Amino acid sequence: MPTLANKNYPYPIITREQSFSSYNGINYSFSFEKETDENNLILKNVKLETNSNTLIDLLNQGKVKAIISVSCSKTYYKYTEEIGLMPRTIKLNLYNLKDKVEISAYVFANENLNQFSSSECLDEYQGYNFDIEKYCLFAIDDGYKLPVEYDDYNDKKVSSIFRVSEIEKDVDRLIKIYPENDYIIIAIPKEECKSYRSLKDNEDFAAIFLSILGCPALTNCLTELQKERKTVEEIIEQYAWFKTIIKAYKNLNGVDLDDNLFEQLNCFEFSQQVLGNCNVSSLSSMLTSFKNLSKNNSEDEEEAEEE
Repeated sequence: MPTLANKNYPYPIITREQSFSSYNGINYSFSFEKETDENNLILKNVKLETNSNTLIDLLNQGKVKAIISVSCSKTYYKYTEEIGLMPRTIKLNLYNLKDKVEISAYVFANENLNQFSSSECLDEYQGYNFDIEKYCLFAIDDGYKLPVEYDDYNDKKVSSIFRVSEIEKDVDRLIKIYPENDYIIIAIPKEECKSYRSLKDNEDFAAIFLSILGCPALTNCLTELQKERKTVEEIIEQYAWFKTIIKAYKNLNGVDLDDNLFEQLNCFEFSQQVLGNCNVSSLSSMLTSFKNLSKNNSEDEEEAEEE
């Protein structure tokens, strides 16, 4: 399989595999210790390892930066965080991970490196200077693939069936819904996805995200399934996430969801109920915020008039 390390670059590059590296006898890699608890994959003592004085000097000067990249194609999850020569711990929620997780570490130019050269490069690079532009890769460790086992169908929260991903090419500014076997994928524009990922673990915003993203997505999927007139058993065969819906229905109503009950199901009301009445909760939260904001503005205006 092609990797970033075995591509051709117009300047010298350091790689973990010596056969692809442009440097003579230079080691570069990253290391970590893997642990898991009930809810998290924990990467302990994450750090870069290199004997390159050139790379170490550039890192210390801030001219290059290193990041660890975590991705899971099964859940459309991507995560990056800056790392360095000093060890650190990174905690990843297992909710975002399933099956194989790819973990890599890259160093990229943090500014334009003009007329770059290094005595550590192979002989064929000696005597030449290179212009390496900002954000170009400088060192590559294509990393590891880790198996992750997490059965989120036993998760009590229906929210576990959703995965939010970014839209590759945002043309029409619309949220897209893709029901797949394991999850309901909710695709949103890149900038909004970046903001969502930074806030999604904040409980204060949970109901708002579920009302804006989760509830419409689940309502849409259930409504489309009703139109297809498939049996509950047939739906489970096509969509494993539907098992979570069946459990939620029984917890809510005390009876099993059969074909007749699913046909009569009010999808919008049911989606709100199993997602913790998220629509009303988020509406209440926003109305309270608006009232407080309006009150504060009125008080500020009164104070201004008094002055």
